[in-house]
Amino acid sequence: MVATTLRGKGQSVDLVLESKPLKWVFKRAARINAQRLILVGTTEWQKGMVGVKILSSGEQYEIKLDELE
Repeated sequence: MVATTLRGKGQSVDLVLESKPLKWVFKRAARINAQRLILVGTTEWQKGMVGVKILSSGEQYEIKLDELE
């Protein structure tokens, strides 16, 4: 649903569905020059939220799924 939402808004999405360590995910994001990571945790998902990490600044925040751009 997150990937579909972002793709519908014209964003390029690289999706990791496997259970990988966060270190692997961050290295992968750096290799593909990602601008941000969208982190979907169980607690956030139940609240209709996702975590967003801006890779260039390290800023991290939660946002409602329907507000994602």
